[in-house]
Amino acid sequence: MLYIFTDGTNNRILNLINKIIKIIFCPNNNQNAQVFINRKYQRSVGVIIFEGTETIKVIPNIFLLSSGESLITTLFLSLIRDYDLTGNPISSSHDVKGIAIIDEVDAHLHTDLQYRVLPTLIVKFPNVQFIATSHAPLFLLGLEQTLGENGFDLIDMPSGNKITVEAFSEFKNAFQYFENTKAFNNSVEEQIISSNKPKVLTEGETDPIYLKKACKLLSYQDLIDKVDIEWIGINQEKGKPLFTGKDSLEKTRQFLIANPSFLKHKIILLYDCDTKKQEQDFGYLYERTIKQNSQNNKVKKGIENLFHENLFEDKFYREKTEFTDYGEKKIISTFQKNDFCQWICDQRATPDDFVNFKELLDMIRNLLI
Repeated sequence: MLYIFTDGTNNRILNLINKIIKIIFCPNNNQNAQVFINRKYQRSVGVIIFEGTETIKVIPNIFLLSSGESLITTLFLSLIRDYDLTGNPISSSHDVKGIAIIDEVDAHLHTDLQYRVLPTLIVKFPNVQFIATSHAPLFLLGLEQTLGENGFDLIDMPSGNKITVEAFSEFKNAFQYFENTKAFNNSVEEQIISSNKPKVLTEGETDPIYLKKACKLLSYQDLIDKVDIEWIGINQEKGKPLFTGKDSLEKTRQFLIANPSFLKHKIILLYDCDTKKQEQDFGYLYERTIKQNSQNNKVKKGIENLFHENLFEDKFYREKTEFTDYGEKKIISTFQKNDFCQWICDQRATPDDFVNFKELLDMIRNLLI
């Protein structure tokens, strides 16, 4: 790793280079990156990426970069080099002045480089006027995201007419779908490899809470000890759930079938009773559905269907009044899932309430243990 101790001209330029390298190679703000020079007899230049004191990745030679990474690195380091050759002092990217004319600026750049990296680097050089041609709607959408709609001019060629990014808005939806899919796959991968135990993945956030409580109250301690029971989704920073429900379980099935190397331990994808999902097995992967409790005529879906209907008291339903454009009054009653879960698992915690979970727990035990 390269450490900088002095505040000379060369070190200021090197610091600037490292800031550019960080933008290119570190989508995670908690990470950092630096260039380094290999041993005497190699003299190659590489990149090291780290988080805190932990090394995340080492690229031993910049010739190992992808064509897109190489192009965008060369482009912005050339701006620094060329301006340095003028003899003017450089302490930050704001000192670099001039005009950069770039043909097909998006050539060979993958989606993250187009949408995130390239616009971010352009912003870092506010005193350079960039004149660039592009065929990439994602680059234009990234510019709008970074600079705002009035921060740049978009000219259609060869007509010369000024246009707006709005014409390419459908590409943003497609890109967001792609990014969500990539994030979902990463989330599944992290869940699968994080444990050496068999696993049950559920649709809802409260499902594992119910299942673990049922194990405790009905004396299924072996399931608690030997099986991980988890929700398929994740909570975002503001608490809003992401990647939840039956569709996410279906995507998990597709991911694991496409990547069987992750199936080193048995996994049950547990669907709610209302999905009517048929049982299917794919090696260590089992798709199962919670059986419907026909005695509960009040709550007919979700894992809550397994409880007796008398438990669903009025206090667990929040009413909200809405008015239509014609002045009609609507009262909407919403079931408070988390409140009910806390009450039945923490406050009541009665084995009789969970009696209908026994068949489900037997199924999990027979498949995974």
